[in-house]
Amino acid sequence: MSQLQVLDQQTDEFRKVANSFTDDYYQIIPIERIENETWRIIYEEEKKTIDKCHCSNQTDCVLFYGCLRTTSEAILQRGFDNRIVGITDFTS
Repeated sequence: MSQLQVLDQQTDEFRKVANSFTDDYYQIIPIERIENETWRIIYEEEKKTIDKCHCSNQTDCVLFYGCLRTTSEAILQRGFDNRIVGITDFTS
């Protein structure tokens, strides 16, 4: 089951993400992470395999997805669908 975790502004994780947005055009309101234990376990196993193939542990990327609350709730319910990247809202 997925959960939405609001990051505390005092944490290293929050600061690392916030520092990725150095342009004055951005105003960070909250930073939230979607957590799913099943996906995390699968990710970690796949990452081990990929890291071995590339002889590196620098094979992962971070995805920042700014969206409406209704969209993040839909992601929680249905998962993130790569086919809709770039579509503003997919809640209907």
